[in-house]
Amino acid sequence: MRILHVVHHFPPESIAGCERYVLELVQAQATAGHHVHVLTRSIMSIDDGVLDDWDARNRVSVSRVWDERPYMDDWYQFHVEAAENDFATLVREFKPEVVHLHHWLSLSLTLLGRVDLSTRCVVITIHDLFGTCPTGHRILPDGGLCERDVNIDNCYPCLLISGDRPTPFSTDPEELSTMLAQRTRALDREFLSADRIVFADDGFRRFYRRFRHIDDDRTRVVPLPVADLPAQSPPANPERIHIGYFGSINKWKAPHLLLEAIRLLPEWSKTRISVTILGMILHTDYREKLFDLATGLDVVFHDGFYDLHRLPEFAFDFCVFPSTHFESYSFVVSEAIKMEVPLVVSDTGAPAHRIGDCGLTFRQGDARDLSEKIAQLIASPSLRTRCRDACRTHKARLPDMPEHAARLASLYEDVLRAKSAVHVDRKTS
Repeated sequence: MRILHVVHHFPPESIAGCERYVLELVQAQATAGHHVHVLTRSIMSIDDGVLDDWDARNRVSVSRVWDERPYMDDWYQFHVEAAENDFATLVREFKPEVVHLHHWLSLSLTLLGRVDLSTRCVVITIHDLFGTCPTGHRILPDGGLCERDVNIDNCYPCLLISGDRPTPFSTDPEELSTMLAQRTRALDREFLSADRIVFADDGFRRFYRRFRHIDDDRTRVVPLPVADLPAQSPPANPERIHIGYFGSINKWKAPHLLLEAIRLLPEWSKTRISVTILGMILHTDYREKLFDLATGLDVVFHDGFYDLHRLPEFAFDFCVFPSTHFESYSFVVSEAIKMEVPLVVSDTGAPAHRIGDCGLTFRQGDARDLSEKIAQLIASPSLRTRCRDACRTHKARLPDMPEHAARLASLYEDVLRAKSAVHVDRKTS
């Protein structure tokens, strides 16, 4: 099959979970004999020769849209002609049988409706809450989860801010309401263009459909794959507790809550703890906040890209992922389970029900409750052992990338077969 993937950002310019997943999926599909191409947004203005060399070494074919907008879109910039033109050109020249869209962010909310895709298989994979919220993640100004409908009365305070900047063109509720309605209609058309809408987790699918009507017969749950990581060696020093955090580092992923929680522990307990935090810290003010919270604690930061396959070498006693997002799946949870590392996660979103007996949950955003859960794991070696045993059982159910790619190929083929049958019926009637 000829498959076109559309994703907001792509390696080597960005290596977050979604981007890394699409890279590995593209490579797996190419290995399986498919012709695969990627459309993405260039964000760092890296020299074209460097990008071309990287693409060749990693066996990927990529078209990158370049413009001068910020790294993350403003909510009201949903019609981007450069991205739409490049998409239309690729559909015309590459002639994909499958168009698989992973994100509109940084591209345009009017891609799928731009060209006739009626004879092609069109799939949207939902990676987050962007399609249900103009600011992307349903986070209220106070940091809590927003469960309100999208309308000007509910959304007005958030619409006044775009990223970390005031919205530049208007504060008038009527004008903002018009823009919000246009954005909603654009996304409505995109969703109607899709033959299948894929979620990684059924709980996330149910939550998402509270805010956006999607026909049930068009949705599918396809769990995301996990990297082939070995189980880590048991922690070397039973007198010390090594706590880990790895992944994206920003205020919404909230590793600061981990440090705040440790600071709430008794002094005698703090002296037993070391913390390793791995990932790129993109924002200077957040880096300063983390470093301030780490003062006086045994904390090591690996600020930058990390080698996923070296994670088992850290021998964590347990990992903490305290996200204040409603996480749709969480690659890092799968990776910790694969390494047989106990977990502490917030009680909102997919990780809370995915971990089962592999760890503990705490009230989202509550550093004191997180501190209590950390104290439980520190005090009970037997609890940590039970969590590791549960990880060992649970990881056998996690798909690898070849399995995942094969399942998507089957989904594509089912849609194309059904469309071909309809096309034949129309020709013969």
